[in-house]
Amino acid sequence: MTNKELEIMNYIKDNYSNLEPTIPIVIPSYKNREGTIIRHLEDLGNSEIYIFVYEDDYTKSDYNDYDNKPNVHFIKINSEWRSIQRKRYFIQEYFKNKSDIHDYIMIDDDILDGKMWTIDGQRLIHQPIKNLLGAMCYAYLQHDNRTYAGPECCEIAWGHWNSTPIKKYTTNHSFFQVFFISNDYIRNGGIRFRDLESFGEDCILHFDLEENNQSRICFPWIKFSFYKDSDKKYSIASNELEGAKVVINTIRIMGDKAILKRSSKSKKFPLFTRYKKGKTINPYWNEVEPILNDDSKSYIEMRNEILKIVDKYNKDK
Repeated sequence: MTNKELEIMNYIKDNYSNLEPTIPIVIPSYKNREGTIIRHLEDLGNSEIYIFVYEDDYTKSDYNDYDNKPNVHFIKINSEWRSIQRKRYFIQEYFKNKSDIHDYIMIDDDILDGKMWTIDGQRLIHQPIKNLLGAMCYAYLQHDNRTYAGPECCEIAWGHWNSTPIKKYTTNHSFFQVFFISNDYIRNGGIRFRDLESFGEDCILHFDLEENNQSRICFPWIKFSFYKDSDKKYSIASNELEGAKVVINTIRIMGDKAILKRSSKSKKFPLFTRYKKGKTINPYWNEVEPILNDDSKSYIEMRNEILKIVDKYNKDK
């Protein structure tokens, strides 16, 4: 950790309960389901808040009930952008035209609170979201060369991170659910979310940044929790078929640099993929590629056949 990073962490430790975001907060939202932060916008502090919803959902889903604060702006978009992947792309396109906005925070609408480690290793659980975002915002704005920033993971992966987070201050990890974005970087031709549907947009953003040697800031000392009981039918992977589409299309983009693994925890995502820069061709790509190009197979059939190859390879190892 550098002296500057140490100063940042000490400042946050002494002031986190008073920190709030000082840049706009952007929320792609869908159907205004129970448990979302849309129903508790006051919890986000006093920054400008931009909520992107589909035109036909605005009234049907009672978003208008929350469109009554001077710092809250509902941006209604056409249903042709009806996927979280394309909506993220639309948001970046929208802000490209706002030269007065230099940075913003994009958060999923089911983010509620989280936990934070201070520089002395103290873990603070279930902190107000405005303080967590405020701490990250303060740290983010201290860096001159900004592209993207975010927490290393969210609560969905809490059980997988056991190392001391302070020691990994600025590693280039992929982000999920919370993105700090430099609008200046995007406006000047920087890497963006892709205008595609049914793929892992957060994984591919990480892939694109790595492939183009673009660094970003990781803050692993904060992890966010989300509303666990929200209706899963609104997820991009709302059923097994959608889950298979997401993972197959993500593998197609990453190609032989995709690291494929089996997960026993999810029926929708029994196969998942990650990317590691500099990884050589995975040893079973020659078997996987023909499956991805076989138009006679369904997404689920492709996924299942690839799972067999992954299992066979791991068994042979």
